[in-house]
Amino acid sequence: MTVTVMNLSKRIDGKVVLQDVSFTWQPGQITGLVGRNGAGKTTLFRTMMMQYIPEKGTVCLNEQAINPQANFTQQIFFVDGQQNFFDRSEVQRMADYYALIYPGFQMADFLNTVRHFSIEATARWMDLSKGMQATVLMALALASDAPYIILDEPFSGLDVIARDQVTKLIIQAAADGNHAFLISSHDLEELDGISDRVLILKNHHITHDYELEKLREEAKKIQVVFRHNQVPPLVKEQGTLIRVTGQVLEIIFLKYTDAIDGALHQAQPVFMEELPLTLTDVFRTTAVHDTDYLMGQEDFTHDK
Repeated sequence: MTVTVMNLSKRIDGKVVLQDVSFTWQPGQITGLVGRNGAGKTTLFRTMMMQYIPEKGTVCLNEQAINPQANFTQQIFFVDGQQNFFDRSEVQRMADYYALIYPGFQMADFLNTVRHFSIEATARWMDLSKGMQATVLMALALASDAPYIILDEPFSGLDVIARDQVTKLIIQAAADGNHAFLISSHDLEELDGISDRVLILKNHHITHDYELEKLREEAKKIQVVFRHNQVPPLVKEQGTLIRVTGQVLEIIFLKYTDAIDGALHQAQPVFMEELPLTLTDVFRTTAVHDTDYLMGQEDFTHDK
């Protein structure tokens, strides 16, 4: 069973938000969706769920197009953190509502999960902490028995303990191979720790699709000080400068080769070491040419 998003496009108030967005989403994967504020992450989720009608494009489940009339709700669960209609409702009533939508809803599993985290079924949503609310939403998603779960900013505003609780639920559910998660988050460290794959949403479409395990095998982050600030041409061509601190450069090579390694050592740098590569670093490589992001890239790409 595969979800395929193909050429999805959406305008809001006449402005292009999504344009020809395409990707596939498979069971057993935890996929992170990363983009700057206003990139269209929430719009993408709502358009995938047909809350917004796209200008063009399709979302298919097993090659069958999803549409407002199709009975696909048993397969995809969307946790929209920006909208909630249950402020004064009790947790039990929320579960009863979703049980009507999802015929396979496991009420006993839901109640066991919330009780495990000391949340009473009689508690009102508006009286719960953000961490408890996030836990309830995750419990609803998992109890729905939907194989595909979309989470929009699930870690936003959570303290360390609550983040750990939500993360644990996600990892446990994905481990069985029957659940797939598509998660947007500004907390790239959280995504880095749980994601198998990351999509970068920029300029209205998916610009990069990274398998993180493969990326870490091929990429390197190097911290280096070159003599007389002379950067080897191959390093300029193949590397992306993400930070400058005095004469210290931090450079990411998404495809680190023997030729690059040779060029670095041949330059006999004053100092050089490899640093751990993070998802935040990878995201920075997609943003270095944004005019509001980084000054200093010109010094790296052009000889003085």
